[in-house]
Amino acid sequence: MALIIQANDGRIAYRDLIDKLMRDGERVAPRGQPTREIRNVIVSIRNPELAVPVGTGRKMNMGIGYAEATQLLGGISCLWQLDQVSANRFNRFATGDRLEGAYGPKISSRMIDVLNCLYTDSDTRQAYATIFRDELPNADVPCTIGFGFSIRDGHLSMDVHMRSNDVWLGFPYDVWQFTRLQMVVAYVLGVPLGPYTHYVNSMHLYERNYETAERLFNSVIVPASQPLALVNFVEYMTPATFNSVYQRWRYVSNIARLTLSGAHFDVPDDFINGINEVQAHVPPWPLDYTLCGHCGYVLPPREFDDVYTSRCKRCG
Repeated sequence: MALIIQANDGRIAYRDLIDKLMRDGERVAPRGQPTREIRNVIVSIRNPELAVPVGTGRKMNMGIGYAEATQLLGGISCLWQLDQVSANRFNRFATGDRLEGAYGPKISSRMIDVLNCLYTDSDTRQAYATIFRDELPNADVPCTIGFGFSIRDGHLSMDVHMRSNDVWLGFPYDVWQFTRLQMVVAYVLGVPLGPYTHYVNSMHLYERNYETAERLFNSVIVPASQPLALVNFVEYMTPATFNSVYQRWRYVSNIARLTLSGAHFDVPDDFINGINEVQAHVPPWPLDYTLCGHCGYVLPPREFDDVYTSRCKRCG
């Protein structure tokens, strides 16, 4: 039977989820690593703007959250930046200079079709982006199968399907990046936000994180500010002539990429806050790194034939 958790915000949902895993999780050890697992978990958060579980006693690495969310919006992946904000935690999943399972490059081209589906048929069931495909063996097999969007009762809902989710290291950052994407999609379409729903085949907690997770319940949930999003900045900056979802989405993606590259925006403080937050926590990629215009990876010079091309060696 599925475990269903419903809450208005991510703080309450996260505490409930940890509690269920600690009390009711079955002991399993995939790849010899002891965990507690609950199969078939559904977490529904009514207000996606409050989805990030800050204020719970679980310390969040703001650099990881901002880097992952902004790279997802930009449709890109930069291993260097993720390593910088995590003390090289991501490098162990890399193949050379790439995270092969990175979400941004996998959804970049598909998001235009998703938006067009929703724009032309508000009742569509086809607005879905697949992440887990026929993956070649590598160290970074995606945990996320894909995600879909739907407009019901005039509100944009987002459903994320995951084969596997680490409740301690993965879940807080997954809901962070996915709900920020939901907020931008709602903006591009001009519709209000609906609920965010997180479906997981295997929700688990590794034994090495038991003690830290237990301490969560000795802390009090306190009001805390959610991470800032890019939405109000993009609303301010988007030209009035951008009247198609394609133009609006491309503009959002470009703003996200420029933000990560360290670009400066001459914009009033009320609108620049989201950009400043990202740039305060995520260092810009090095000047000699290049974004491959084909695959969406930000790569060092050795990945290109010369400094004048924007296509990496793999893409030709």
